[in-house]
Amino acid sequence: MSVRPLPADTERLRFRLWDESDRDIDAALEIYSDPEVMAFVGMRQVETTREQMLARITRRRAMFEQVGYTAWAVVLRDDPTDTPIGTIGLWPLNQGPHADAARRDDRYDAMVEITYHFPRRAWGKGLAREAARSVAEFALRPAPDGLGLDEIVATIYPENHASIRVALAAGFTGRGPGGTPETMRLFGRDDIVLLRRTRED
Repeated sequence: MSVRPLPADTERLRFRLWDESDRDIDAALEIYSDPEVMAFVGMRQVETTREQMLARITRRRAMFEQVGYTAWAVVLRDDPTDTPIGTIGLWPLNQGPHADAARRDDRYDAMVEITYHFPRRAWGKGLAREAARSVAEFALRPAPDGLGLDEIVATIYPENHASIRVALAAGFTGRGPGGTPETMRLFGRDDIVLLRRTRED
């Protein structure tokens, strides 16, 4: 595994790669097997098997090797068990696990999206907001300490108000008329909210 930079620790959180341990598989299952958590994630498909979690972890580690970013495990800095409390990361919009022919749009090829998924026990504590700020700054910070991207985006179901608040708190803004969010076609819908953050921001 290559040595690559990671998002900076925050006051409460740090970031690492997911691994194939039972600890990490159990933590991933807590997120992706919960219909309430998955209500606004991708195509809303719940995953309930350890094999599915291993496949997710494999994709994430492969993406990290390929482009230097991925969906990382989020861990509480004071947790001696090193157990993930959620996941956050970056992914090329048209290469994610949902990027099949039905949703692919060539206009989105250049977009890198931020994604954040936390189990219900982590909701309401500001953890996603804290993690998103660090990951966004890492994405836009010049190399070698960051990725040097020009722009990252957040794509969010319009009814997912909590996720929209996280993105806005992390510096993402609407680029439509009067600063309103743009909308885009994803997941079979035409009203997915698109927010952006650029290096100039």
